[in-house]
Amino acid sequence: MKVQIRGSQGVNFQVEIGDSATILDLKNSIAKTRSLDAASIRLIYSGKILADDKELSFYGITEG
Repeated sequence: MKVQIRGSQGVNFQVEIGDSATILDLKNSIAKTRSLDAASIRLIYSGKILADDKELSFYGITEG
């Protein structure tokens, strides 16, 4: 699925990731595409900081 990401500088981009991926998988994918360190990425969705060990579906994150 394609997940829409908005960076802290207001930059929007998409990342392709599997449906059963974890937040850590998503961070690693973002790190590869944006030349960042995955450990320095903090993801927030609906006002919650996302835990690395949870799957995207746990937070209700769907394509788009």
